[in-house]
Amino acid sequence: MLLDGILSVAAFLAIGLGVGLPLALRLPVTAAERLCAGIVFSLGLSYLGGFASFLAGRSPAWAGLLVPVAAVAFLGQRRALRDLLADPEVRVQLAAWAWLAGWGLALLAVVRVYSGGNLVGDWLEHYQRSFYYAGSLPPDYRFIGMYTLPARPPLTNVVTAVLLGLTRFDFAHFQFFMTLQGSLCLFPLALLARRFAAGPRGVVWILAVLLAINPLFAENLVYSWTKLQSAFFVLAGLAFLLEGRAGGSFVRAQLAFASLALGCLSHYSAGVYLVVLVALFLLGQASARPTFGVLRWGWAVLAAEGGAIFATWFPWSMHAFGSGTTYASNTTVASYLGRSPVRALHDFLLNTFNLLVPHFLRGGHDDFIATQGRWGPLRDFWFFAFQQELPLIAGFGGAVVLAWITFGRRWRPASAFWPLFVAGVIVLGVAVNDLTNVWGYAHICCQPLAYTTVALIAARWNELPARWRALAVTGYAADAALGIVLPFALQSVDLLDLVRHHGYSAFMIAGNYGTAGSLNLLAKQSLHLPFFADVLGSPLAAGAVAAGFLAFALGCVRRGRA
Repeated sequence: MLLDGILSVAAFLAIGLGVGLPLALRLPVTAAERLCAGIVFSLGLSYLGGFASFLAGRSPAWAGLLVPVAAVAFLGQRRALRDLLADPEVRVQLAAWAWLAGWGLALLAVVRVYSGGNLVGDWLEHYQRSFYYAGSLPPDYRFIGMYTLPARPPLTNVVTAVLLGLTRFDFAHFQFFMTLQGSLCLFPLALLARRFAAGPRGVVWILAVLLAINPLFAENLVYSWTKLQSAFFVLAGLAFLLEGRAGGSFVRAQLAFASLALGCLSHYSAGVYLVVLVALFLLGQASARPTFGVLRWGWAVLAAEGGAIFATWFPWSMHAFGSGTTYASNTTVASYLGRSPVRALHDFLLNTFNLLVPHFLRGGHDDFIATQGRWGPLRDFWFFAFQQELPLIAGFGGAVVLAWITFGRRWRPASAFWPLFVAGVIVLGVAVNDLTNVWGYAHICCQPLAYTTVALIAARWNELPARWRALAVTGYAADAALGIVLPFALQSVDLLDLVRHHGYSAFMIAGNYGTAGSLNLLAKQSLHLPFFADVLGSPLAAGAVAAGFLAFALGCVRRGRA
């Protein structure tokens, strides 16, 4: 098991961080930006290699040939690589990422069955999609019996298929690699936090700690769908674009829009950020003299590069499945095709209200939530508040710091960029979601926005007065108790043992742990899918490790440093 873990980590470091780094070492940007760009390139190249292997009818493991190619490329850039790894900011980011990834794996080792809210089936769908890109499923396969292949973009599933092809193709390894990919969000967020910070001390470590105790991030770190992986590309695009706007850097503009295009190929919700940022980019350039400012013709280059990235997927999908299936199988498109304009406007207004107003102020109920016992209903009550409604996406602790920043005027945008960005993401993010959801849609399109907020909080943490910091720490303790300890404790319960040895029925499981937990258990058991926690066999020990991480995190937040 130890050897398998070492090989799996090595495979991830090579595929997820290493194969694209030679392309980034010579970029005229900072060392930390080169590291982030190297990860973007690595995931992009791994996707291209894996998808090409799929089209050729080969195993995705063939994309592993990128590793020796990158190793040869490093030989000619040894000095640039040494300089990168010697950079203090890069070393701090790598250390903080290793800590955050360890935290995520400790949480993952607790989860025996996914439960909470109405999150059901997505983890299985994406596992099946990785199987598809390994050539193990028929071309017309319907994932979880519902969706065709074009309903979801391919990038994260293909990259994960490559990693699984190089190691072992089972669900435990799938969870392992998905969690590690999600943890990469730290790198672009560190760029954003540095930009927001008034001083450099402890920003990256404070950011890692605040992410670790953010309920939205923690849940998405272990729930194996592609939203957090897509958020990495969105956040990278945002970080590069902000730095490019400040310095007039065309290279950074290229990195920004390439990252956003790759994000769209990971999850279509990234298209919200691509549209909003393109609009703001063109608005800013149009106000410059001459038109498009220093870019002149460069905007056409950016469009061509983005088009080339999209061309790796959509033409083949239209050829294999037809244009109708390619576009109409997406849930957003399908929902708008089936609704009148009046109904669509009604759904938009209702979803906006549900997103902005917490359910405990307006009421909300569906058949998925737990209704019996003490802990299941309490977990679902706070699960929806932290995951799917906007006011608490930064948690109670984050809300305290944001209140101090806002009322103390500790950070004011220098232009209309941020107000327009936030408003655009919220409006378009609500508009693209299908039908109405009484619990809100923050977890779909607002995740990158939420984590950008965490970066701002981390940047201003060391300026907090003692009383505000004590209040914020109290809020973060509540976040940890209600948004991490409680839901993960319930997900650590061996529900199958309750059925086999304690007489629980499916209805009792649904009543105590939610319908999502009951359905996820059924899928896990019927398909014989051991989870990461089952393979390790010690959720209690993993919980103790996670508790150690959590105690360390809260202590760091209290002291204002790591």
